[in-house]
Parts: sequence; structure tokens; C-alpha cells
Amino acid sequence: MNRAGAIALVLAMTASLAALVLLPWPIAPVLLLLALVAAPAILPATLAAGAITFPLDILLFAAVVPAGSVIHVGPIVFGSDGALLGAQAAFRLVTVTAVALAWLHAVPVPRLVAALRLPPRVAGTFGALLLAAHALREDWANLVLARRAGGTWPRGAARIAATASLVPALLASSLRRAAVRRDALRLAGHDVGPAFVPLVAFAALALAGRLLFLALPNIALTYLVVFLAGLLAGPRIGAAVGAVSMLVSDLLLTGLLVSPFVNIPAMALLGALGGLLRGLDWTSATPIERAANRGVAALVGLVATLLFSLASDLGSWLIVPEFRATPGTLAPLLAAGLAFNIVPAVVNAVLFAAAVPATMRSWRRWAPALLA
Repeated sequence: MNRAGAIALVLAMTASLAALVLLPWPIAPVLLLLALVAAPAILPATLAAGAITFPLDILLFAAVVPAGSVIHVGPIVFGSDGALLGAQAAFRLVTVTAVALAWLHAVPVPRLVAALRLPPRVAGTFGALLLAAHALREDWANLVLARRAGGTWPRGAARIAATASLVPALLASSLRRAAVRRDALRLAGHDVGPAFVPLVAFAALALAGRLLFLALPNIALTYLVVFLAGLLAGPRIGAAVGAVSMLVSDLLLTGLLVSPFVNIPAMALLGALGGLLRGLDWTSATPIERAANRGVAALVGLVATLLFSLASDLGSWLIVPEFRATPGTLAPLLAAGLAFNIVPAVVNAVLFAAAVPATMRSWRRWAPALLA
């Protein structure tokens, strides 16, 4: 792949996603069909996204636009015209997910980055991040497969704690890979500085954590990893990991569209918050202090999810024409998003409570050697 071809691919990715925002609604079915034909493997994730998005948007618009045939449910009036508008908005959002996933399956991202011929230090960091994230997805799959083979991978809600138990191993793997790539870049004459290893290691795990659960809104390891980055490496690294992981994942998922990037400051603040809480004794041996630490971690996970919900819904309102063109949709959209994200917030709270103390204990044993 040459540089011209790489630039053309970036422009094509951006144009396909911009078309979903700027062109009339009928463009969505066309692009959705093309995405499913190009990458049939994305069908399960697309269906999962649709199962969540369609009911929410249809009910929201039907209540905001009580026109056409109406149904009274207590004090709320639902209109068929609004429901149709909501279905169109949901179709557009689901198609954005499908098209982004199709590009991820079709484009060899490391080759694309190499072909763009970015400055060596930028290309090295970005390439290391993407390669590490890809490897971590494989690590995750292998760890889960091993647990299933041993009959220890649970079903249902117990998987939340099981997922949390894998975080220390995934973080150790990510740190080792980042250290190897730092050494390779140094041998090639590019000194990347002391922040390279923690930045790449945490950002790669945060990126992989977001892509692993893409079809499940606001349920991801990203929140946990960004908080841990601040807690373990300091507020500056934590904020940088939050910003970089969201920037890269937004670029991968929605190209150069501006609106989705509203979630970057929210995630950066979460990383900085982790740094501010470094003074707590997260590995305390007393039962009362352990319970208090788990409570603090759970509260951070809960609040972070709800703040991210507000930022994401604001981004959706900005990029979807049906939302912007319908007066009075922003406040109900934000309120509905908060209500809808109660379950993801609770899930993330459990993840934080289970994983933060365990990761802190593991970190003290093996991190100094990897960061040397």
C-alpha cells in the first residue's frame, strides 16, 4: 500500500460516515447493505446494536412528537409520526456502527498507518498502540477459551467478576509488549521517552476493551483501564491514556467526524481522577478498609459511566439530523440515556470494585521490572 492509497482509504472511510450524517435518510439502507455484504461477520454486532437502539429511539421520538395516530399511556402520548422518525434515526445510528465495523474488518490498520508515513515518533507510538490492542484482543479470547475449557468460565452476571479477574494478566501482557516495542524503537534510533511504556500499555488495553464490547453501549473495560492508568501511573498519564484511547477508537469507529470526540474530555477527566486518588491504600488488609476501597472504586465506575452517557448522547444529538431537526429532543434524550445506562453503570461499578484492588496488588509485584 502506497501513501496515496492510504490517504484515499482514510478519505473513503470519512466520506462513508459523513454521508450518513449529511445525506437524506435513504442513504442508510444502501450503506448498511454494502457493509454487511463486505463484512458478513459484523452481522451479530449490528443486530445487537439494533436491538438496543431501535426501541429507545422509537419510544423517545414517539413521546416528543405526539402526531399522527396516537396512543395514550397514562399522561404520556405516543405518536406514530414520531415513532417513524425515531426508527429512521435509529437506522442511521445502527448503520454508523455497521459501516465502522466493516472498515475495521476490511482495512489492515498497521499497514495503513505505515503507508501514511507519519513522523517516526508519532508513527511508532501509534503503531505500537494498534498492534498491542490487536494482540490484547487475541489474549482476551485465549484467556476466555482456556477458562471455558477448564469449566471455570461462568454464565450470566458472574461473568462481570470473571472479566475483572483477567485484568491484571491483560495489563501485564500489555506492559511487556509496550516495553519490547520501546526497546525496538530505541534500537532504531528513536528515543520515545519514559512515558511511552505506560501510555501505550494502558491505552492499548483501553482501546481493546472498548472494541471488545462495541455492541453493548457503555459496557467496556475502557473506564476501568483509564482509571487504573491514573491510579498506577499518575494523573498526567491517566488523562493522556483517556484522551488517546478515545481519540484512536473514535477515529477507528467514526473516522474524522467531529461530534463523537465530545467523549474525549470526559474520559481524560476519569484518568486524572484516578491520579488524584493515588493516596488511598488500595491494598489494605483490614476488612473495613477493603470494603471502603471497593465502595470508592464502585462509585467512580458508576459516575464515570453516567458522565460518559451524557457526553455520548450529546454527540448523538449533534450528528443525527432527525434529532437536531426535532425541537425538544435533547433533554429527553439525555434523560433517557441516563435511565438506560443505569444497568451499564452498575456493571461498571462491579467491575471497578472487583478489579481495582486486585490489580493494585499485582502491580506492586511485577510492574517495576517492566517499567525499568
